[in-house]
Amino acid sequence: MDIFLRLVDIMAWPFVALLALIILGPGGVLLRFTESLGSSISNFTKSLPELKSTALTMKSDVDTLVSRSRDMSEGVSKEFQEIEARIDRLSSRFLEAMTDVKAVVDEIDRGKIVESQLQIKEAISENPSNEDSEVSLAKSAEIILSPDQMIDKMRISWTSLVENLKRRLGNADFDGRQIGTMAWKLADGRRSKPLTNSDADLIQNLHSQYKRFMRMQTSKDEWLTPDIFGSFQRGVEKANRALA
Repeated sequence: MDIFLRLVDIMAWPFVALLALIILGPGGVLLRFTESLGSSISNFTKSLPELKSTALTMKSDVDTLVSRSRDMSEGVSKEFQEIEARIDRLSSRFLEAMTDVKAVVDEIDRGKIVESQLQIKEAISENPSNEDSEVSLAKSAEIILSPDQMIDKMRISWTSLVENLKRRLGNADFDGRQIGTMAWKLADGRRSKPLTNSDADLIQNLHSQYKRFMRMQTSKDEWLTPDIFGSFQRGVEKANRALA
């Protein structure tokens, strides 16, 4: 055993020397590693100016892109503001035009109210109601009603007329959108107890008048007078008597 250990000890030194020569010698691994590392560091050092230039170029491109994006954003924002301003101007002109049109329509409707008022009065005077009804209407005229109250009462009266007209025609033949046409159907001489032409014409005028009243509710304080209200109510009462 001692001989084996001595033999190993003797052989170890040449092996260590050989290993050292391989690693540290002129063509050794350590030398090649050192040369490779030095070359890499040198190449990296030489590349630094180029990398710096590339970084500066990239920064410049990014700054340019940001600046252009900002300019584009400001341009688009300004264009949108101009479009919005144009839309506002067009809207204002449209509203002004609609206001003018509404004023003209209202003026026409007021003229039609007066015209229908005369026709209704004429129809009422053709066949005056009995004395009790006249007394009742006279008492009603003495009560001072606000425009809102008059509108409410006219709605109630008109609903009663429509219901009476529907009852005479029957649900199957009735169309609430064409009250005048419905009235003239009842004026057909082939029907039992037909309406007179004057009564059918009265109902048609009342329908036109009622639609004007509803369209012009917002300005009722300007045109709705006790005389207009009274004529409409008396006209509805006459039409209801004719439909009874």
